[in-house]
Amino acid sequence: MFRIAICDDETYFRENIKNRLEDYFKNKKYTVEIQCFEDGRALLKANTESPFDLAFLDIEMPKLDGVTLGERLREQHKDIFIIFITAHDSYVPAAFRLGAFQYLKKPVEDTFFTEEMDRVTTAYVLRSQDYTFDYDGVKNQIPLSEIRYLESSRWNVLIHTGQEVFKIVSTLGKEAARLEGRCFLRIHQSYLVNMKYVRQFRSDRVLLWCNQNTELPVGRKYKDEARRVFLTYQSEVGI
Repeated sequence: MFRIAICDDETYFRENIKNRLEDYFKNKKYTVEIQCFEDGRALLKANTESPFDLAFLDIEMPKLDGVTLGERLREQHKDIFIIFITAHDSYVPAAFRLGAFQYLKKPVEDTFFTEEMDRVTTAYVLRSQDYTFDYDGVKNQIPLSEIRYLESSRWNVLIHTGQEVFKIVSTLGKEAARLEGRCFLRIHQSYLVNMKYVRQFRSDRVLLWCNQNTELPVGRKYKDEARRVFLTYQSEVGI
């Protein structure tokens, strides 16, 4: 089930996006649920009960603006894709600092809307892929989307998720090769990070969308290439 929320205080734009989504998914093999909200607080309540996979948020709303709403949604559900809807370009930097998937400028252009939905559905499918490994003699399988980063530890690799850490017998180089093309970025001799969790890329470290704002070092050897790859990822995918 691909769950989509639309939050806009104007009825016309809520219905407009909903109609576009219904047309888009008409001939696609997805089971989709679309819910509309005119108030961000109602969306937050619904998201706590059953998280949404994608949210269209109007930036300019009374009581709770779209950027603040996006931040709170991310606190509830890190994996949510966010697409902002705005009439003013001045809000775009704030949207992308939050890690928005994309922003749509009112009035929404048909071709651009379709292209962005193609991107978000592709990203949705990719993030649901699983990662298999042997842990304590047992073969394990977890969604790639749950892996925050991998860390080299002597002759082992530590796989950090939101809930636990798995230790496997391997090298970071081998795991990096396995994860090539899967949104993972080598930032250090000892660290491979899932780019969807990178909140901010600084010259000597990255900040992650994790509890207590986890920081990882960026090695001098990897800095330039890692920054280039991350900026490309932001422009093409933006998770």
